[in-house]
Amino acid sequence: MFIKHSHHDIELEAPGKDSARFRRAGAGEVLITSPHRYTIVRKLHGTEEPPLSTLATRLSHADLVIVQGFARETLPRLEVVRPATGVAPLYRTGVDMLAIATDDAAALDTDLPTLPLNDIGRIGTFICDAVGIVTDR
Repeated sequence: MFIKHSHHDIELEAPGKDSARFRRAGAGEVLITSPHRYTIVRKLHGTEEPPLSTLATRLSHADLVIVQGFARETLPRLEVVRPATGVAPLYRTGVDMLAIATDDAAALDTDLPTLPLNDIGRIGTFICDAVGIVTDR
């Protein structure tokens, strides 16, 4: 399972489709479904964004939920750092991190474990070990 936070408005419907027109006309909630998936688009009023814990209860059971964003939540974190982008990493701000996945470990000044960004197997093993999920290695 995966949860992603965005600071921007989310547009899931194609412009001109009925669901987009109904939502723009004021429908507080629109459900879009097909034989393959469905989504519910719900308008939030004011600053009532649900907390991560509430959002997570909406998902089916899973052994692991990967969360992107939600920097203010207390979670076990693995940060992706690409030094060449010039984006300031969170691990330097005091946000607790378990490790860093990076494409340039030599450019980082940290005692945290670093994982090669392109070694998905190693990152997956690290995450499973960190949260206590037993895997067939």
